[in-house]
Amino acid sequence: MADYTAHARSNYFRLRDDAARAALDAFISDHDLDLTIIASREDLTRIALLEDSGNGWPSHYFDEQAGQDAGGDYIDFTIWEVVAPLLADDCVAVFIEVGHEKLRSLSGIAIAVNSQSETRQVLTNDIYPLAAQLGSDVTGAEW
Repeated sequence: MADYTAHARSNYFRLRDDAARAALDAFISDHDLDLTIIASREDLTRIALLEDSGNGWPSHYFDEQAGQDAGGDYIDFTIWEVVAPLLADDCVAVFIEVGHEKLRSLSGIAIAVNSQSETRQVLTNDIYPLAAQLGSDVTGAEW
């Protein structure tokens, strides 16, 4: 049996100010997320997020203060929901994740978000309806 592995990164985007950068750093650190922030070599005001643990974008963290009995609970989130209010005006962050289960199946998703939390998304499987416009004999790229 093969395990599913996913890797993710964003484009380089600008945050609105130093306080926004501090808030993002604190969120990642406080919740022990396996994310790396890198700065663009061409423009140091732009950063990107990288995830290389094989788990894809983190989607939850443990909060010891949450839960009915305050014994702790997992909190769901998306990284683009965290980043969106921190973005500079007119800046769009793009979050891409690609995954595979050996070569049995490959998948990918790209999500774009702006500072108003408006999003657009595409999946690698979105190609199949487009491919069907070219001919009727289209099969899936999977085991």
